[in-house]
Amino acid sequence: MNSAVIDVSAILWNPGEFDHDLEKYYQISGSLSSLMDRLVREEVIYLLRNELLEELCNGFPLKDLPFDFSDLGIAVYDFLGKIGNRIVTYEGKSGKIKSVPNLVKEHYSEIVRTEMSYLLRKIHSKEIYIAYFTHTLLHGCTDPLQTVGDRRNKEHETVFFDEEETVERYFLQFKRVYRPSPKHKYDPRQEHTRKGMTIAHISCTDEEAQELLNTAICEKGKEDCCYNYDFKHQVYVVFPRELNNIFHGYDEQNVYHIPAVIRKHFNR
Repeated sequence: MNSAVIDVSAILWNPGEFDHDLEKYYQISGSLSSLMDRLVREEVIYLLRNELLEELCNGFPLKDLPFDFSDLGIAVYDFLGKIGNRIVTYEGKSGKIKSVPNLVKEHYSEIVRTEMSYLLRKIHSKEIYIAYFTHTLLHGCTDPLQTVGDRRNKEHETVFFDEEETVERYFLQFKRVYRPSPKHKYDPRQEHTRKGMTIAHISCTDEEAQELLNTAICEKGKEDCCYNYDFKHQVYVVFPRELNNIFHGYDEQNVYHIPAVIRKHFNR
């Protein structure tokens, strides 16, 4: 899954604009809280420098939250606490990168402006895949974020977090999907063999298999097959990858066909 960057202006608000457009910030705060919950559930890696984090916490509105937005402050601090071990930092090095739309807002302090130059350089480098999360009211258009520098424009995956379908579609692309294979479907009326070899079946239902797949684990560096233990039927389930994020599954009765590191994990 791509590392995440949240539009800084979703957390560091413009005080002057806030006074004249309260409804806008009600909409942003509600959508932002939902997004942060989702990022925590999906265990997303988050791109952030400590220096920028400090500015966010000491800026408006987190430093002096209006009463109506106290829940947002709780949500942001809760989010930052939960993702602490998944924050990835980056160099404090400016590359004179600009963006379309401009992410360096007029109400930002000099420190934040400097931090934004570091962040834009990191995004523009594409050293890692980054998903940029923003709100339509902040972005000002529906076009993807572009960075401009090195005589090249680069487009970046942009997710508008006020659009639930867009957020869902983004995360869905990383979800493992269970697709049952007819050859592994258990049928007591049939001898489950093919060309003289016994074909393993899967004991659980399709719904149970999807749940097992969601939490299945892989050997390090071997992502084309993952494993889980079906406690209901007391058997290991092997999930080979078919294509992209699609997997089928079957029971493995012989535990010695399961990698030792997987057996150790499940202590079975």
